[in-house]
Amino acid sequence: MKSMLSNRSKSNHSNEQDCEQKLQCAACLVAFDKKYWSKAERNNYERDRRTLLVCKSCRDSRGYTPDDVKTYTCQQCHDKGGFKLFDKELMHNMKSHGTKKLLCILCVKQVKEKTVELQQKFKSSKRFCKCFCPIHRQSCPLSPCYFNERRWPGSDGCITEDEKEFLEKLDPTPGWWQKAWGRRQ
Repeated sequence: MKSMLSNRSKSNHSNEQDCEQKLQCAACLVAFDKKYWSKAERNNYERDRRTLLVCKSCRDSRGYTPDDVKTYTCQQCHDKGGFKLFDKELMHNMKSHGTKKLLCILCVKQVKEKTVELQQKFKSSKRFCKCFCPIHRQSCPLSPCYFNERRWPGSDGCITEDEKEFLEKLDPTPGWWQKAWGRRQ
């Protein structure tokens, strides 16, 4: 019995030494050997415990920084990551003004590309508001010709209904789309 207790205390002592030799990444919570961290990182961490350590994989691929190790979620693709994976302006608006819209850099790029593509497609359309009235006049191309007809800018084959809904959901709505509807900007 005594030999079991002495073996156990020796193993606990070696585990404590291992813990002292390893420092934990604040983002992924994996412990790394002290040699993994640069001298400046170790000094900052040991001098002021509020300075966090972030491993290279979390920093490079997952977008975490020592200043902000909180995990954020993109509202479009539901990808999770650190501060640097997200659009700076949207991140600032979320933190400062409490807005709920947060998109990653890739989703912002895709939305911009799709908007530019739709704008190019729309240029060949002849169906857009020409009257600039809240209820379109009879002469306006957006005015329905028969009962229950649905018309929108570009509905003559340039902009599909799904693309129209995509453009309507954008915040802010592009100016060219507002103008096509005859809305004031």
